[in-house]
Amino acid sequence: MKSFICLNYLVIAVLAVFLVSCNNSESGSAAAIDGISTSSQNEVQKLSLKPVEYIKWVEDPENGFLLEKNINEFSYVALYKPGNYSTLVEMAVLEKINEEKFKEVQKTYEGMDYFTFKIACSETKDELLRYKSSSSGEYFNRLEYFSFKAQNDFNLLNGTDTVKCELFHFERSFGLAPVLTFVIGFSKPEKQLGPMTLIYEDRIFKNGTIKLLFEEEVLNNEPELVLN
Repeated sequence: MKSFICLNYLVIAVLAVFLVSCNNSESGSAAAIDGISTSSQNEVQKLSLKPVEYIKWVEDPENGFLLEKNINEFSYVALYKPGNYSTLVEMAVLEKINEEKFKEVQKTYEGMDYFTFKIACSETKDELLRYKSSSSGEYFNRLEYFSFKAQNDFNLLNGTDTVKCELFHFERSFGLAPVLTFVIGFSKPEKQLGPMTLIYEDRIFKNGTIKLLFEEEVLNNEPELVLN
């Protein structure tokens, strides 16, 4: 009888050890699965997009390449234009792209960071140069400033380095829209130094220093371009 009881205790002990071992194994497997899931969730998968979809992606404010800041009745909008984007816009016909021609055009955009920058006003439908202008003299002073001098009021903070505006073009609307549009460019470092902050000193409409921050992780998330 005693030997039978001892045998029962031995069986129970063995079963207990087996069950604990199984539970630990399952917990470890679950932890491993959770670890893989978390890791895969944290990895950023770059999109591969064809030309039309690529352009739409860059121009979509949700993706961080198009930023806007509103101050009083004014809005300041900046679109960061990667080399692939500028190349596609210049080529215009996107259905079937000649890769050799693409590379040829693409080379003209190397070594620079390009932006389109716009100033708009919600309080007028007239030419923005005339907004709250007291005289024709003030209008022409504004025209001269935006045509030739505003370049000095654009800077790009690339990481910790401040880069002056090297390329500047003012696109006049000739009264067709209350918007001022500029194409601006800055020397590009060999390696991205961090986030980029586009800085504009508003001397005409007196809204102070405008800063638009393009986050580093956003810049690194630019899609891969698939030509054909």
